[in-house]
Amino acid sequence: MSLDPVVQCFADEFERFHTYLLQQIEMCPQELWQSKNGGCHFWQEQAHVFYCVQLYALPEGQEEDDFGMGKNVLLLREEGLKAMSKQEVLEIAEKMKAMAYVFMGRITQADFMRPNPALTRYAGKERSNVAALIAMVRHYSYHIGSCGAVLRKSGLPGIY
Repeated sequence: MSLDPVVQCFADEFERFHTYLLQQIEMCPQELWQSKNGGCHFWQEQAHVFYCVQLYALPEGQEEDDFGMGKNVLLLREEGLKAMSKQEVLEIAEKMKAMAYVFMGRITQADFMRPNPALTRYAGKERSNVAALIAMVRHYSYHIGSCGAVLRKSGLPGIY
């Protein structure tokens, strides 16, 4: 897929951060996966990061997928009653990565300041495509650090 050169810069960072999140899932021991840290479980924070791609990249007219967990669980507003498996979170990650690339593939610099329907709906006020790109990459970055701190606190190495 050929992306607009500026959008490609965002895509490169998205890809790098997506890979880091997958590495964190892989290295997380099962007991830590199900433990609560800083208000939510490790699995829940990982699922949250991928779920939220929809807040930036969901095509207009398409309904959000809560992956059977409930929106409030995936937005970290409620605790999940049952932990998702690593495989279930990895499946969400794959679907959301594909959605992100469809979103990035349909915008160019000329579209940057056009309203982004997904983020506008979530924010309750008009937000642009460039705001959605920035927020999507920033959100990944934030949670890499958050989950990395949990891993390091438990004696595991960080990702970088």
